[in-house]
Amino acid sequence: VKGKVFTINGKEFTAAEGKWIYNQAVSSSTASAYSMIIYDKNYAGSFTTNNYGVAIVLDENGRLTKIYDGANVGYYTESGKAASAGFTSSTYATTAFVNLKEGETLIIFPNDGGTNTARSFALGLRTDGSIGKVATLSGFTFGLDNKVISINGKSFEVVYGKWLHNTEVTSDDASSYSLLIYDKNYTGSFSTNGYGVAAVFDADGILTKIYDGANLGFYTAEGKAENTHFDALSFATVAFAELEAGETLLVFPNDGGYNIITFSDGTTVNIGNGHTPVKGADYFTPEDIELIVNKLINRLAIDGTYNAESNRIATVQTVINKLAEIVANAPEDLNTLKEIADYIASDKTHASEINSKLSELTSKMSFYELYAAQELGRIQLTLEENAKNISALEEKHDEDYTNIAKAFDDLHDYAQGVIDGGGG
Repeated sequence: VKGKVFTINGKEFTAAEGKWIYNQAVSSSTASAYSMIIYDKNYAGSFTTNNYGVAIVLDENGRLTKIYDGANVGYYTESGKAASAGFTSSTYATTAFVNLKEGETLIIFPNDGGTNTARSFALGLRTDGSIGKVATLSGFTFGLDNKVISINGKSFEVVYGKWLHNTEVTSDDASSYSLLIYDKNYTGSFSTNGYGVAAVFDADGILTKIYDGANLGFYTAEGKAENTHFDALSFATVAFAELEAGETLLVFPNDGGYNIITFSDGTTVNIGNGHTPVKGADYFTPEDIELIVNKLINRLAIDGTYNAESNRIATVQTVINKLAEIVANAPEDLNTLKEIADYIASDKTHASEINSKLSELTSKMSFYELYAAQELGRIQLTLEENAKNISALEEKHDEDYTNIAKAFDDLHDYAQGVIDGGGG
């Protein structure tokens, strides 16, 4: 292989022949001659690079896991940028090599002192979603281990790093995975977040049971059961407790991705609490309701001063627009009081809590409506008062004009009298 081609997340970079090395010594004076310097744990020598480059680490399956940004001194993982880098602009590469684990591959994109095309490519991987993605590097074979589920003509692939097998997981980190796999050989414990789905396959790979935690439904070959024996939070643990020898449990957690309300101006409010969309849930806890209502109330917050008439008028219109916005963005079947009332009535368990929070929201909205009406009324009274003042001024003007005209007439008569009297 003459050139070395690196691809990830739809992006590609090629180091031409003579512009890359693999497990060879390099010094700070020669590093800038290369676009890519590649090392793994088989390299027993030493090396140094020049300052202000970038080093990335691929795990044994080719997944990008770490970026050592020596140009800006920042350390990045799937969790984002670390608070402290732990290296300097001159030690970024050697620090990355010291921390390299068995099976990992280190790729250094040095500072070439010129256009830095290679370094710019690597810097772009920090925040474009590439960390966690699987890369390819020509001439290298990684032990890629994606999981592919195929059933009834449908397939679902889960990339390495997004699935676990017989591994402990908690409700806090379950949403980081797309698939959790368990069988009876697992003797540990686990818990997941709420509103996911669990499927059970028998020893022959036949799908036999589905525990739908998102909508609270239990399904078998006979169809949906009349009653469920789990709730939105316990669907997976109940499925595991009922697992039999030879069966395999696949858990598809709720990743928290559908909990966003988008408003007409493009802004969003995350109303989720690790839960399914509001309308899709069969019940809410009082905490859920308080969270949702408070966030919607906060969305009505109004900024601005109220000293000038223009600001008052703008504020009134802002309130009206905000109220209209809430209605306009509601689902079609939940944008009238009747539909909302019917939906609340169907949820007997928490109807009182919902009614209480809705009353709180209604009171808040009523305040803004009352304020808008009062402001409009005050402005109208001001305009009417101004009209009266203008009318009074016009009447005074007419009176003054009459008086001035009379004074001129009197003056004219006097002058004429003087003339007629011979000036005397």
